[in-house]
Amino acid sequence: MPKLLGLPDPSTTPPNFNPATITSTTPIKDVVFMSIDFEASERAQKSGLKVTEVGLAILDTRALVYQPPGTDATSWLSKIVAKHYIVRENQHLVIGTYVSGSPGAFHFGTSEVRGQASTGQHLAYDLRHPPSPTAMSEGERRSIVLVGHALHNDMKYFEALGVRPYQDAWVRDTIDTQDLCCYESRLASLGDLLGRLGVEGRDTHNAGNDAVYSLQALVKMVYLWTYEGERLGEMLKPLLYPAWEEGFEI
Repeated sequence: MPKLLGLPDPSTTPPNFNPATITSTTPIKDVVFMSIDFEASERAQKSGLKVTEVGLAILDTRALVYQPPGTDATSWLSKIVAKHYIVRENQHLVIGTYVSGSPGAFHFGTSEVRGQASTGQHLAYDLRHPPSPTAMSEGERRSIVLVGHALHNDMKYFEALGVRPYQDAWVRDTIDTQDLCCYESRLASLGDLLGRLGVEGRDTHNAGNDAVYSLQALVKMVYLWTYEGERLGEMLKPLLYPAWEEGFEI
């Protein structure tokens, strides 16, 4: 993971090395990290999945070349771009029985209200051609690292929208942030992870916001694991224990 982001190996750096200000960042693969999140109606499960929102967050590793990460990678987090789709037909089915939904509180851009078929088509296109200011040509296809929190739960929502991520896109790898911060059956929510990492998470259960927060959490964890492993361990210890004592890798 550190090499995908272009982070230098700390064992090869000089004694006065400051990871926050390095400019020798050269990602080894030309990949795009794409975080995905879906919201769906709790009331409609028996009648079939009703996706209400789709969120995408994109971090193009080209945008990180020669760019200092900043303290705790905060400068890199500002490179994340996001999209938020609201499914028009299901707009009235806002989640709320178990958690409070917030579809109108997207903090990283402007929400797009589209029909379900159009949402699926746009999502498939975004996966094939990730929206990025560093694209070399319009509609450029890129290798994707698909990211999510409890990502395995999201696969059925792709299908509900008629999207086949492994056929529609060049998915090189997948990363589940829940797997990185939890021990066996003790599953941590995204809010738990954000709180432990000190990442502000306003209006979670908005698909666009949660996609961004998942990607922010991943980048911060990788940065800290590379250069401040003990500090990261203390942050995550309540979620990871006893896995932390056994050692873990990102």
